Amino acid sequence: MKKLYIYLLSSLIGCFAVVVLYAQPNTMYFMNYLPYQSYMNPAIQPACRVYVELPAISAINFSLGNNSLSMNDFVYMNQGQMVTALHPELGDKTSLLNAFSANTKFYQDLSFSLLGFGFKIKENGYLSINASLRQDMAFYIPKDFVKLALYGTPEENQVNTFNLQSLGFDASAYMDLSAGYSHKINEQFTVGLRAKLLVGLLDANLGFNELELQASQEEWRIIGNASARFSAPTVTVLVNNDGMIEEVAIPDDVLNSLTDYRPNLGLGFDLGAVYKPIENLSLSVAIRDLGFISWKNGYQQSASIDFAFEGIEFDITQTDSDYADSLLTVLQDSYTVEEMKTGYTSMLKSKIYLGAEYAFLNNKMSVGLLSKTTVENSQAFGELTASLNMRPLSWFGTSFSYSLFNGNFSSMGIGVNLRIPPFSFYIAGDYFPLYFSSEMIPYKMRGMNMQTGMVMTFGCKKKKIKEVQEEDKSTKMLRLQQEMMLLQQEMDKGDDSKVKKEEDIYTPVQRMQDPTGILQQTNNEQQQLTPQQLESIETTINPIVGETDNLTIEFEGVTTTEENSKPADNVEGKDDVTKTTTSNEAIPVVEKNSMEE
Repeated sequence: MKKLYIYLLSSLIGCFAVVVLYAQPNTMYFMNYLPYQSYMNPAIQPACRVYVELPAISAINFSLGNNSLSMNDFVYMNQGQMVTALHPELGDKTSLLNAFSANTKFYQDLSFSLLGFGFKIKENGYLSINASLRQDMAFYIPKDFVKLALYGTPEENQVNTFNLQSLGFDASAYMDLSAGYSHKINEQFTVGLRAKLLVGLLDANLGFNELELQASQEEWRIIGNASARFSAPTVTVLVNNDGMIEEVAIPDDVLNSLTDYRPNLGLGFDLGAVYKPIENLSLSVAIRDLGFISWKNGYQQSASIDFAFEGIEFDITQTDSDYADSLLTVLQDSYTVEEMKTGYTSMLKSKIYLGAEYAFLNNKMSVGLLSKTTVENSQAFGELTASLNMRPLSWFGTSFSYSLFNGNFSSMGIGVNLRIPPFSFYIAGDYFPLYFSSEMIPYKMRGMNMQTGMVMTFGCKKKKIKEVQEEDKSTKMLRLQQEMMLLQQEMDKGDDSKVKKEEDIYTPVQRMQDPTGILQQTNNEQQQLTPQQLESIETTINPIVGETDNLTIEFEGVTTTEENSKPADNVEGKDDVTKTTTSNEAIPVVEKNSMEE
């Protein structure tokens, strides 16, 4: 019994020092000077044109936590002294039991990047390559299991049923070789895909289709069906004639044993999309880790349990009870082992991201909102993160986030990126504690998730967001007037130009009903233009009034006519433009044939 007490105590404390596999901090989703945005959503293109990950030090990710317990559920102050919930006089086992959910998950994950790089392709594409090692492990403990451990056999002379079906263990380790591509369709839509080749290294799983304990003072009865599977390179499970495990053999020369090893291969995919409905607003969605691993070298264990033995009254503070050893013996003796000939398949733990970000102050600041849902074993775990991101300089950026886990656990996240070209140093994490006791114990802390490393980046110049205001019609006309005045001054200087006198002759500006009247000419005024000047006028006028008014341009000699009915974008009138040429000499005269309000 003493061993069980130590085990339970160690498990509860250890859940706060467990490392969580490849769960990248949510805070990093909006740190756009780092390439790891694209690993969370393959559609997001890194801000730098090229990045290179250094072997083993560019991305080291770890986390810790559980979905039920905080430190203050187990350790707290009572009557001026720090005690645990298991203290025989000052402890509170009931409060500890109530802190557990129906199925409490303790998880441990780890990952680091072996090598990676990415680069921009032309202006719309981005290609990235990565190789990394990933590992995850999780324990699942039903609340009735904790109740049994805390209270043991009840004193009442009745049968008490404990549902232990969700009790389980899961662990895996594999290599991830991936290639991702993001393509910008237009200014609004960007899509991305990351394909992964997975090489399985280790897999272990224990679960129960049914596991129930019927306990009374006279008898304990265990009923259930369990299954377990295991696969690892070079590891051999030795069984006896009765199918019981006798030894798990690991060869001394592992490298030579790998020559006969059949690789466990799998495939995975990440899908993503980014939509920008308006300027500075970005909406994104991504689905990560859709895939599987096929395990070729495996062992499967199965057990049909129906065993009864004399019940023993149990108190967790006692150390002379042997019920735990009896229970473990029952479970062990119930298992039979068979080597799998066809292998088995395990699924990846998928994640769904929904994000929104709005940038302001020329993209120097932004606010973001991210929803993350992790799906595993037909269960979903949700997180919601709000983020404030500051990018005042191209070499420095920081993010602050606030997260809710399963609707009740809140925490702060921080991310910092310092760039000393071409190196970018960063650290980012979620679930930093917000509350501390006077002894500096983070008593409401349920876990932590952190990633740090150094990556080389190139071509990270910050794009300036220019606010271009379209000129209104009066502004354009004023600009045109100034240009025409300069032309008029040049023509007045000439003394060898031919003049044609005619009533109601107007300049092009007068045709536009110049509101200022600066360049209005009298009926006897004539305007002498060279072909180069005429071309300059038409180039200036056409974008404003369109090629829609009838213009007559006469040269001495031959007369030609050309129509162009292409309207301007900002003018409602749609008259035809006619050019009449009467000479090869460069002395044109512009007349007004028609004009509409």
